[in-house]
Amino acid sequence: RPPRSTLFPYTTLFRSNPAGYHLVEMPEDSTGNISKSAPEGERPTYRTFRNGIELKPEELPMQAAARLGMEIEEETLELRFENGTQRFIYAYAKPLFDAQGRVRGAIASMLDITQRKQREEELRARTEEIETLMEVSPIGMMVAHDPQCNHITGNPAANLILGLPESADERSPARRPGRSR
Repeated sequence: RPPRSTLFPYTTLFRSNPAGYHLVEMPEDSTGNISKSAPEGERPTYRTFRNGIELKPEELPMQAAARLGMEIEEETLELRFENGTQRFIYAYAKPLFDAQGRVRGAIASMLDITQRKQREEELRARTEEIETLMEVSPIGMMVAHDPQCNHITGNPAANLILGLPESADERSPARRPGRSR
């Protein structure tokens, strides 16, 4: 059994199922330790980030669940690997208690949301591109935001053609795509 850290007594040895090992780019038939609080030689090399800031081992979901004795629900974490690849995960961790109510470990569930994050970024970039085209196009364009056409907006060229001020959309209940009031 590996020596336990005095700071993280239940977080120095984490095992996984094949999907978990695959998620952290270890062989699926591995029995290796995936704990970032493991002794130096056993520690996996990927790095974990929340909102672009690298997390310390004690800030990771399983470590925090064991240390605090409470459930940890993350929004999104980013895993960065030495080979330059990255994965995005949604993580949930829960402490495990012994019969006396003391923390004896933790369990976690992680979902690979990398493809979803990539699609969201593609959609954001496409939306930005369309908004830019609408703004700079010399051709008048109108967009109906509902099937009944109660909310219609136009680009500056359409407003000019209709004799409306360029900011006409800002006074109406309609709004330009991608912009909130």
